[in-house]
Amino acid sequence: MASRYHSAFNNGVYFERVHWDISRLQRLHEHADWVLLFDRTLDKTLFETPSLTDVRLIDYYPNLPGGYRMAISSQRTNAVAWQLSQVLYQFFTPKEMDAQQVAAEMLKTLSQFAGGLLLKTLGGGSLAQELLGLYATYRFLIAEGEYVPEADKLIPLDDYQGWFGRRTQRGRRADLLVLRTPAPGVLRLVAVESKWYKDSIGGGFVADEFGDNAQMRTAVETLRSLFDPTQERLDKDYWQKTLLSLLDIQSNAWDDFRQRFGRGDWTLEVDGIVYVHQYAAQDTGALSASNMVLSREVAKHLHFPDDQKFFCLGPDAQRLRIKGRVEIVQQFLVDGY
Repeated sequence: MASRYHSAFNNGVYFERVHWDISRLQRLHEHADWVLLFDRTLDKTLFETPSLTDVRLIDYYPNLPGGYRMAISSQRTNAVAWQLSQVLYQFFTPKEMDAQQVAAEMLKTLSQFAGGLLLKTLGGGSLAQELLGLYATYRFLIAEGEYVPEADKLIPLDDYQGWFGRRTQRGRRADLLVLRTPAPGVLRLVAVESKWYKDSIGGGFVADEFGDNAQMRTAVETLRSLFDPTQERLDKDYWQKTLLSLLDIQSNAWDDFRQRFGRGDWTLEVDGIVYVHQYAAQDTGALSASNMVLSREVAKHLHFPDDQKFFCLGPDAQRLRIKGRVEIVQQFLVDGY
């Protein structure tokens, strides 16, 4: 909002139309290994322009101080793909999958929601393994209907650590957030945690996720605290605007929801899912039995109806999902690799 002067100051609207020179941006990528763009008007859709060929958005920061945004992109992503393939070779045999083909698909997929971690894989180590867990979780979310790419939105909570304040220092947040509108005027936020483990888990793990001050409980309670439209807090407008900025999904359902959002005619639902990928576990039957036992442990930490506002899907929802090697390989081979 700006003011204009005509005998007196009156409210007016100021805007700029920004035109990105795609041909120059293309040439820049042809001459540089990595391209960093820093601007308030920068948007991820710039990299979806058909005339910008073979350019991959590697990382995107939408909420920098001063309203700035930053993007890191490249035409030369072979080093990242190679590192991903080396990580895959550590865990899977050539008979199980074509690591290079899977790595290429991982790069394409993860650049959409975990670009920052992609750069860090160049150093190898645990962060590279974390990407395997995120990719497996992404695959299972789609396979199990928890995320529909054409209708929902998936964001990395690593980009929004400020939402969780000091609790992020102890890892008290989830990895991903699914935004969906399951019914008119309803926004559902599903926090998703991803684990890549060799060893089995037990009751202690469940308590660390769903007990008092635990990771998943902290995530869903924070989401409810920040975005509940019925709450009364001094910074409510700020958080409502923050939430609205995320709802850029293009579909009729979201058009309707944004209109309801503007009128204040909407409700919020939150819940959470934890995926544990036990990549060394071969016995699918034993793993399924363990999942059932530990799901009962999860239920002991949830107290309905009081917890309904944090776990909207009710007491019978499966919030802990343990996946073994066979299932993981199947999901990695969805595209035939």
